[in-house]
Amino acid sequence: MLSPLLAMVAFTFLLLIFGFIMRYRAVSCGEVSMGYFRLVSGDAPRYLQQATRHYSNLFEMPVLFYVVALIYLLHPIEAAWVAPLGWIYVIFRILHAAIHLTYNNVIHRMLVFQLSNLALIALWVGVAFKF
Repeated sequence: MLSPLLAMVAFTFLLLIFGFIMRYRAVSCGEVSMGYFRLVSGDAPRYLQQATRHYSNLFEMPVLFYVVALIYLLHPIEAAWVAPLGWIYVIFRILHAAIHLTYNNVIHRMLVFQLSNLALIALWVGVAFKF
């Protein structure tokens, strides 16, 4: 379960860098002023809003993934399906970001979001039945 956990952390840092690039682009192109970032309020280009919102999203449901991954790491629960399910979660979160930050089809985004949630629920059910 360590590999999916590290992959999710790396992905979060990657999107942190992506968000910085989007912010730099918006300021350097004159689409927002530096003052916009004091409260992150006012008008901003769509790409900046999407990048900001998606980065915030990585500190919502994924927090439950981090916790369950740490539980599996600290209390070795032997099950062959745990690591693959962790990878499924991470892959669906990456797909979710790819959809959200590109063509942003809400139906597609919702589908992969819900599939990631099913993987997360399964991980938590596994913890619940092992303790």
